[in-house]
Amino acid sequence: MKNSQYFLHDCCARNNAKMLSLTADKGLEGYGAYWMLLEYLREQSDYCMPLSLLPSLAKQLGKFTQWVEELVCNYGLFVLTDDGRFTSQGLQQRMKPLENKRKARDAKAEKAARKKAQNSNTNSSFSAAQKTETNEKNSAKKVENKPLQLVDNECVAKASLEEKRIEEKRIEEIKKKEKEATASEKESSSSGSKSSFWEGWLNEALGERSWLELQAIHSGLSGAFLPHLEVISKAFREHVLRQGTEVTICSLRDVKSYFSNFIRQGTVTNKRLRKLIEKAAATNVYRFEQLVDGQRTYCGLPIPEGAPPRPAVTSVWDEMKHCWEY
Repeated sequence: MKNSQYFLHDCCARNNAKMLSLTADKGLEGYGAYWMLLEYLREQSDYCMPLSLLPSLAKQLGKFTQWVEELVCNYGLFVLTDDGRFTSQGLQQRMKPLENKRKARDAKAEKAARKKAQNSNTNSSFSAAQKTETNEKNSAKKVENKPLQLVDNECVAKASLEEKRIEEKRIEEIKKKEKEATASEKESSSSGSKSSFWEGWLNEALGERSWLELQAIHSGLSGAFLPHLEVISKAFREHVLRQGTEVTICSLRDVKSYFSNFIRQGTVTNKRLRKLIEKAAATNVYRFEQLVDGQRTYCGLPIPEGAPPRPAVTSVWDEMKHCWEY
């Protein structure tokens, strides 16, 4: 059987919390689609696929593109990579034993080839040594007829050339090590930035009023979106950390795209947001008022400073009694 025709499958995978959430929303169709997506990923050399192929995969699954996008992005079953692809951490881990075997096999083959080359070089060196010895004997005979000063000059020139070659090799090795150290530092710095800067990009996005107004429409929450932005942003942060996908956020554009998908109308996360907003609104004593430019109002009328919260949607402020009347 070929390597590309199988991968390990946990018999208790259906009881995973993420999988239970998937089947609760999308039923057995979602369960089957998940395993089909894993099969597609297994056929790739690095177990990753571009997100741009989701429309084509959706056609093969007989589903809308949005349905497949939700499966990939909303349940923590897949991970989005920096270059616009998705993969499965579980699949990557399950394939490690096979990858290790392949590496060991390749290393063994390389070692055998190196040994063969060394044996060949040894034989060649032996022949070369015999030839050199013969040449040296012939040269010695010629040197006997040369003046002493000429022989000394040739020895000095050979020694100088050898020293120069050794020094050049040493400098080349030093440059190579410095280059490797610089590359390692850049990689470490890049990894740290991905994991520590994403919240800064999120705060920057949440400070763009026009973009937030578009997200309010996109979410279907309309007027409840901006007043409960703190609740929504907190839920998003917790979602990212819980899924462990903060390392995939590499720019302001990434965090905006992730946030838009998180609050999109019709998604599982959008439904959870609505419940959180309803709960927050129920405990807000000022829920029957509107805040306009820092001024408490109701039905377009200003509420006097220091007035208690409006107790009901039918309450009216009595200027004479300085209290709320029903």
